[in-house]
Amino acid sequence: MVVNKKLHWRVVGLLTFVGIVILAIPEDIKLISLGENYLPIHTFMEMVGMLLSFSVFIAAWATYKDLKSQKLLILSITSLAVGFFDFGHALSFSGMPDFFTPSSPTKSIYFWLAGRLTDCLAFLFLASPRFSLTNFKRWRWNSLFVVLTWTLTGYFLIIAHENELPTLYSFESGLTPLKIYF
Repeated sequence: MVVNKKLHWRVVGLLTFVGIVILAIPEDIKLISLGENYLPIHTFMEMVGMLLSFSVFIAAWATYKDLKSQKLLILSITSLAVGFFDFGHALSFSGMPDFFTPSSPTKSIYFWLAGRLTDCLAFLFLASPRFSLTNFKRWRWNSLFVVLTWTLTGYFLIIAHENELPTLYSFESGLTPLKIYF
């Protein structure tokens, strides 16, 4: 893959400049204020993340017969799971309507952590030197089934047993040490 280093550094410089300009704009004239009600911007950013996760899944799943990349397919299937966990995170965020059970910071954080844990496990699995699936045509659907079962199990544990899981957020003190250090 040929990388144009000048173009790369121009893009990095432009993004850095735009970030500095946005940070330098006084709070009273900003178009988007992240004051007390940041629910719309949070939901929008989560939707963009979900769109990317689902797009990775669709692209890799549809092109597997041409690419035959086992690692890309595993990454895409776990991206589907991450998209679903991000969906749960966005819908259970404080201020959103009830998502099966009342929305809460703890439920939202658990969905977010489940998505990140899924990503981490996928990356560790793919980085393993022993990663090799011999008959991957059969494993393609089995892998999808395993990841969707993982996702449904995560949803069940978070929604049905939220009160039995450790508290990650307290309205009095904010984030608990478990959330801070996890």
